[in-house]
Amino acid sequence: NVWQDKLNRRFTSYVISPKQLLVTGHAEQTPDQPVLAAINIADGRDVWNLSLPADAVKGGTAIDHAGRVFVSLENGQLRCYAAK
Repeated sequence: NVWQDKLNRRFTSYVISPKQLLVTGHAEQTPDQPVLAAINIADGRDVWNLSLPADAVKGGTAIDHAGRVFVSLENGQLRCYAAK
């Protein structure tokens, strides 16, 4: 399947996991509202998204063996997100 992001987002970093594409970025019309989102690889729909307090560093997203997501932000913070 081929899909296109319908929200016109600009991504600053991404990580591919087996079922999801994890991205940081912002919608073109809201550059002051950065997000971390998980996109379903099969259909391109957001599985979830979270607001970020600052833009992510380009290429500054990683996922570890336990599924935790690390995001390095331009304001100097390093954020870690894990499933509950």
